Amino acid sequence: MKTTLKLESAEQKTSKGGRPYITFKTSMGVMSCFESIALKELMKNLGNEISVEVEERNGFKNLTKFYEVISGNLHPEEFDMTEKKEDKFAEARASKDQAIYTSYAKDLFIEMFHQGTKDAEKVMEEAIKLIKTARDGFK
Repeated sequence: MKTTLKLESAEQKTSKGGRPYITFKTSMGVMSCFESIALKELMKNLGNEISVEVEERNGFKNLTKFYEVISGNLHPEEFDMTEKKEDKFAEARASKDQAIYTSYAKDLFIEMFHQGTKDAEKVMEEAIKLIKTARDGFK
């Protein structure tokens, strides 16, 4: 829907998937912009009244197209819009791996503990050592 609004401020954010986007505080509330073509014009017009296309998706308002400046002056401001997917993925993978290895060590500990040795600390150290050996064997 074509709308006239005033851009008050901007903040760079990153989605859970690592996709960069900008949220704008506007005269009509907070709105996001993922469209790089529109984003360049929007950033030049912070503080201005502009005409834009606003689409509502899943309860969020998104600025999808820039039409024209209604009133105001240009204020260029730069944001780094490069995606940061690798960082998020590696962090999530490491966390998931740690949870898996902990679960394996716990299962191994329980079985070893029931089969004999009652020194829990010693059994846990041995279980962890066995899981690390198995993990390293698959690298």
